[in-house]
Amino acid sequence: MSQNCLYFAYGANMATKVLEKRKVSKPLAWYPAIVVDKNIELAFAHRGAYATLLRRDSGKECHSTLRFSRPYGVVYELSIEDFEKIAEKEIGYETRDIQVYPLFHSGNGSEETCGLNSEAPVLTKAFFSSFWTTLPDPMPPTHRYMSVLVEGALEHGLNEEYIEWLKQVPSVETKCLGDPRYSRTNAETLARTFVLLVLVCFIKFFF
Repeated sequence: MSQNCLYFAYGANMATKVLEKRKVSKPLAWYPAIVVDKNIELAFAHRGAYATLLRRDSGKECHSTLRFSRPYGVVYELSIEDFEKIAEKEIGYETRDIQVYPLFHSGNGSEETCGLNSEAPVLTKAFFSSFWTTLPDPMPPTHRYMSVLVEGALEHGLNEEYIEWLKQVPSVETKCLGDPRYSRTNAETLARTFVLLVLVCFIKFFF
């Protein structure tokens, strides 16, 4: 049984320097890829406006300033140990299987054969925000975070149109993360609703 896994990176982990910082060994192989499912989109809707993958049920591809249907990313072949190192840092995310189409078949990232192989999707692992850490609406990410995403996309030769989209994503200074909208996840919304209901019941019962 293989002790390696295929990991689809779409956020900061596209940048090699981020993997190195997390003490991940050099990937055994890598290649650009695009998500198969048209109902999957990238959105800056994880707590703190980090990128995540969300499912839409519209059946139509939709691109906006903070959303991109069928996003591009980088597939890394990693050891199980290295993948677990990454997973430990992905707080509030869940690991799920996702199919992607390889855009370039490359044994080590140096030899590229251009062409979308639509006949052979690849099953990979990717990180999705849990229900509890998802924002109700996407928010502009920080300048620093977006610069890392663009760097990773350029480094691995992702689709030019996609890179241009990343470059135009509105971003903010880190200090803006103090805005409560960046932390108002589904978990916090439910907690607020629960407290409000308890308060209403208390008032009705005692007054």
